[in-house]
Amino acid sequence: VFDVKIQTTEITALQFVDNGDPAPPEADANTAIMTADVRISQGNGPWTEGCVVTVTFVDGGEPQNDSVTFNSVDCGGGASVFPTLFLNGGNIQIHEGTK
Repeated sequence: VFDVKIQTTEITALQFVDNGDPAPPEADANTAIMTADVRISQGNGPWTEGCVVTVTFVDGGEPQNDSVTFNSVDCGGGASVFPTLFLNGGNIQIHEGTK
């Protein structure tokens, strides 16, 4: 179990895709890939500033199929990968690239 807190300080890139094709997506895009500057705290530890995270959000059609994947997290010591998180009680919706 990870006890990690991540706070976005600036979104630097956001790409909507449809079934993995970075096209421009149609209105039914089901995936968003975001790169952001963040700060991270593990457990009750201090905040580490200046980190970069790349995250993929997938709208799987039903809340239990929605997921958040941390593709990479880099705090200057090299990128590390977190597991895919399937939402429990949440819901990702992506419509016309505006969700």
